[in-house]
Amino acid sequence: MFSEPESIPAEGEMFRIMSSQRYTASIRIILSVSALFGWVSPVLSESPPDLTIQSSHAGSIESLILIYSWSAEMGIVSITDILSALPDANTVIISQFDPATDAFTAYQSRLAGNGLGYNRRGDPRIEFIQDARPYGPWPRDQAIVDRSGTVWLSDSDQHGLKNVLPNIHEIFGLNTNQLDIAFAGSNLLVCGDHVIASERVGNDFLHEFSRQSVIRVPAPPEPAPFHLDLMVMPLSDSVIVVGDDMPVRDLFLAMSDEEITKLVLQWLTELAVSANNIKPRITGDRVAFERTGDPALILPRLAVEKMGTIQRLMDPYVFRTAVQREPDYVWDDRIASTLSNAGIRVIRVPMWPGGILSGFQGSQSPLPVITYPNLLVWEDGIIMPVYGIPELDDMTRTILEDAGKRTVYPMRGGALLGFGSSGPHCLTLEVRGRPSAG
Repeated sequence: MFSEPESIPAEGEMFRIMSSQRYTASIRIILSVSALFGWVSPVLSESPPDLTIQSSHAGSIESLILIYSWSAEMGIVSITDILSALPDANTVIISQFDPATDAFTAYQSRLAGNGLGYNRRGDPRIEFIQDARPYGPWPRDQAIVDRSGTVWLSDSDQHGLKNVLPNIHEIFGLNTNQLDIAFAGSNLLVCGDHVIASERVGNDFLHEFSRQSVIRVPAPPEPAPFHLDLMVMPLSDSVIVVGDDMPVRDLFLAMSDEEITKLVLQWLTELAVSANNIKPRITGDRVAFERTGDPALILPRLAVEKMGTIQRLMDPYVFRTAVQREPDYVWDDRIASTLSNAGIRVIRVPMWPGGILSGFQGSQSPLPVITYPNLLVWEDGIIMPVYGIPELDDMTRTILEDAGKRTVYPMRGGALLGFGSSGPHCLTLEVRGRPSAG
């Protein structure tokens, strides 16, 4: 039904591309990365630094790192909504698109069509690095940022990013340093003077060089993978969001057959829009897809695989069985209790682990992770994923507006991200400015 893209970049091929003054029509290839960067590695830290991790909620977001891969883990609408909410953030987008292809032109045009290539002063604010090597779209797992704005890279190779992220070091003056310690930055959240970390995932290095006190919170049962930012997010120095599975469980089980079908059709349509070359044709409770002549922004075989997973859920029996088979979670409540006992005000918002985080040993649930806590927060706003579930989307937005006292920006494509256990915080790596006085 679908064909592969016309051109996929050669293995190891990388280009740096800058936005020109005519962003919508002209892209200038400067140099291959080997000439531009001379394959300079970031400075290796000889001894543990006195590292103070930047806040997870305070200050402006001055620079933003985004990654767009050929995988079906993130759609064009999600990245568009992130950039729209942060109109003045200088942005580096690392992608697997060859700049000579129609796919890259289509991708860039989708961004430029919304005027996102310029900040509010009219200056170009997006640069592209193209890298054909395989990697995942989650930069935060590979890095943390300290309060000086230095990006510290883990010695691990999370999602194949170890050789990708060092190439940001000359862009917008971002400094990078390589630590000889492995960590996952998505498991480290700063709330006031505390670093919140998972008790299970190896972040013992914090005790070696961080002056910030560490609060360890429970992780789900083995062998479930776990990134803390799927479940927890600070809104201020004294207020923190923690997920709660019960509102989602109750709502899913109360949905009618028609409501289930409508929701799953919406998720399928979101994926078609993100793929860019798939046209959905909906007749009643049935949907068929046909390939258009537009360039593919997701590898077609991956899009088809993802659609097959989602289509299973159109059967209400499959949908409800997937909900009922997952255990009644207790570790979300244990996390909330741990943080409350540490003197932090805890706000609960909906969250559904989708079988991924539960440690459930049966067949994997076809449901996505519903991760409203996976927020990108700064002093003036909150980017919140939406899932096309009005009761939950509206409830969460109201809770966040009341507790966070700032504008909430919805990010579309939440369900598509949820099939990759992801959300707006997972997708981004930011460098913050100093918090405003008062």
